[in-house]
Amino acid sequence: MTPRLFLSGLLSLLITSFAPAQIPGSSYEILALGGTNGPGVRPLAGLVLGPDGNYYGTASDGGAFGGGTVFKLTPAGELSPLVSFSYEEGNPSESLIVGSDGNLYGTTAGAFAGTPNSTGTIFRVTLAGQLTVLATFANTSNPVVAPQKLMESNDGNFYGTTAAGGAQKKGQVFRLTKDGTLTILADFTGTNGASPQAGLIEAADGNLYGTTSNGGTYNNGTVFRVTKAGVITLLASFGGDASIGDFPQAELTQGPDGNLYGVTSSRGANFGGAVFRITLGGTLTGLAPLPQNNVATPSPLVLGDDGNFYGTTVNDYYRVSLAGNLTVLTNFPSAFEGRQPEGALLKVGNGEFLGTTSSGGTIGRNEFGTIHRLTEQGTVTPVVAFPAILGRSSYSRAVQNEQDRKCSSTPFFLDNARLERGRQIVTHDSCRRRSSFWLPV
Repeated sequence: MTPRLFLSGLLSLLITSFAPAQIPGSSYEILALGGTNGPGVRPLAGLVLGPDGNYYGTASDGGAFGGGTVFKLTPAGELSPLVSFSYEEGNPSESLIVGSDGNLYGTTAGAFAGTPNSTGTIFRVTLAGQLTVLATFANTSNPVVAPQKLMESNDGNFYGTTAAGGAQKKGQVFRLTKDGTLTILADFTGTNGASPQAGLIEAADGNLYGTTSNGGTYNNGTVFRVTKAGVITLLASFGGDASIGDFPQAELTQGPDGNLYGVTSSRGANFGGAVFRITLGGTLTGLAPLPQNNVATPSPLVLGDDGNFYGTTVNDYYRVSLAGNLTVLTNFPSAFEGRQPEGALLKVGNGEFLGTTSSGGTIGRNEFGTIHRLTEQGTVTPVVAFPAILGRSSYSRAVQNEQDRKCSSTPFFLDNARLERGRQIVTHDSCRRRSSFWLPV
């Protein structure tokens, strides 16, 4: 056996048996690894609580085939992959939902438009990891026909939107039954909205409500209502009042007062978007500007135990009251805490939330995202990081795909001549791409 193969085998053994470890000189504990056989990297969506008491989410990249994963997080902090997606049918970037049947449902965007066999999907996965594709959306043109987050209605069907597709290529509203029957209910035309970047919600009146990032009177986005029969009604257009902001990209949230609340992603008093309220009848009111020089990420407001809303921007975690009093609780400057929160917060009770970031969680030079715990008082505590270790590049891009497959076909080798516990280990693949991790102390 050559020294390189011996070291490669030893490294694989170390990773397979990896136990929780601390980064030397810090209190940050590594609880799981990403990489080829790991839970994936770069989570772009929030978590859901499964009926078994575990948490589930999606990683947009990495996994066994480079197309991302569905992963499981136990309350003890153990992170593991549930299923891996192919590159062509992967890239899950929306939150899962727990269906009334106890299974997990979600969507993938597929590879970049024009990539051979690129397909967005709607899928079901059991808690045991059995994956079933229920519907597909061929990505033969630009922009990608990507289904957004699903919602299950009280009629037992799933409803959602696509960011493109339809007669005008401006997006659609669809219905999906649990057996996989897909029905297109309505097309966006531009006048009634265009390019929805978020899922729908079912309000107390039984209708579905959502936002589009473009279209409407000023082509700066809309709020709309759609019946389950597919009749779209434009409720409000953004662009007429700069203080309310433009281009909403998040789901709406219904407040305890029956009104809908959401965020825009640009303009506003601080040029970073704003929090808004809209009645079911369509009266739109700006409540509070988001923090200066920040951009609202595509995540909805979440109602806390204290009756206030909580949300994130690219850098900040904030609280806003129904009256519009906004307080920045903390920001995400630390690599260990994570950077760029993009998914919805999950309320877990006792004034706490679980959230994700799509970068940060530094281990060596890897920054592939984190899961963290947040309190209503503003404390952010890292729970787990998503570092990449072995296999082809976990940050897939269409132009890298073929090269990645070639690079992963040969073993990694160590730059460090000695394997010492508590030391950083640096590896390269056959294409000289660098990865690193810490051995347990």
